[in-house]
Order: sequence, then structure tokens, then C-alpha cells
Amino acid sequence: MQPSQRGPSQKKMRMPDEFAVLLGTAAMALVLDVESTKYAQRDPEAAEVNSWVYGERPSRSRMYAVSIPVTVALAAYAGYLKASLSEDGKSGSVWKVPLWGLSVGHAVAAAANFLNFRKGYQK
Repeated sequence: MQPSQRGPSQKKMRMPDEFAVLLGTAAMALVLDVESTKYAQRDPEAAEVNSWVYGERPSRSRMYAVSIPVTVALAAYAGYLKASLSEDGKSGSVWKVPLWGLSVGHAVAAAANFLNFRKGYQK
């Protein structure tokens, strides 16, 4: 059966685009970081490490208002890199760096928040 002869219920299954998966991972890491930071602020001694960006005790809305545009800008840059590399015929993976950087950075920050949760329970 030719692909053009398939019916509507016989669509070819397609793997998600790697860009979409990495962007989704970065978005989930951002939410995990912001929400774990907000939870950590229940401790009166807790302070934001990136106080130069957010302030010492930022609100949830301020953290999202700063983080989402940065994530969108880096995702757009990664998309631009991916498109320009594919036009050149190169098989480079440089376009993944901004999205991996976001994901790892937010994941490390969330992990630090979770380690601080555990310290609080040991008091």
C-alpha cells in the first residue's frame, strides 16, 4: 500500500521532534525550579541564590515573568541554529546547547532546593 493510499485511520506514527522534546524538558525543569524555590521560601532564612536577577525573596509571578522570556529567547535561538545548520547540510548538534543548558541549569537548581528541604527535616 502506497502512503498516498492510506486512509485517515492508517496514519504513519511519527516520533516527536527532538527540538520539541528538549524544549518540553527545559519547560518542565523551569517549572520544577520555580515551584521548588517557592516551597523552599517557607523557611524564613531561605534566600534566592540569583538575587541579582529575581531579588532576595521573589514572588512566583516574578520568577515566571523573568524565566519564561529567557526560555523563549533561547528556544528561538536554538531553532534558528537548527534551521541554519540544516540549510548548510551540516549535521551539527550545536543547536541543542541552549536547550540542554536551560534543562541542566534548572534541574541543578531544583536539586539544590530539594537538598535544602532534606536539611530542614533533619533539624
